[in-house]
Amino acid sequence: MLPAERRTREDPAVGTKLYFPFNGRTPEEGGSTFSLHDRQLERALNERCGVNRQGDAEAFEQDLRLLRVLARLPTLDPFLLRDVLENEGSPSTSAISISATINGRRSRASSSRNSCQS
Repeated sequence: MLPAERRTREDPAVGTKLYFPFNGRTPEEGGSTFSLHDRQLERALNERCGVNRQGDAEAFEQDLRLLRVLARLPTLDPFLLRDVLENEGSPSTSAISISATINGRRSRASSSRNSCQS
């Protein structure tokens, strides 16, 4: 949970955090996190990732929009994520790959649900 001075009334009860491992080869050894709902999000992105508005304002805004979309989701289910990003008009949908096996299972499940409703 965020310290009171860094929260707003609009912060959800459950939040999304980004995790940055101290060592990318062994992330299980620990790292640092920050909340997507933190008022200091932009500063944290600059400190941890080296990105800011001064570098490429348009790319930075696009990244912030994507992070805010992710923060609103109740889960990172790949189908939900893909659908929400498509609805948002995000170019990030190309980065989401859902295997044909999983996609086929979902299609069959949808078909059987639809036939039960007839």
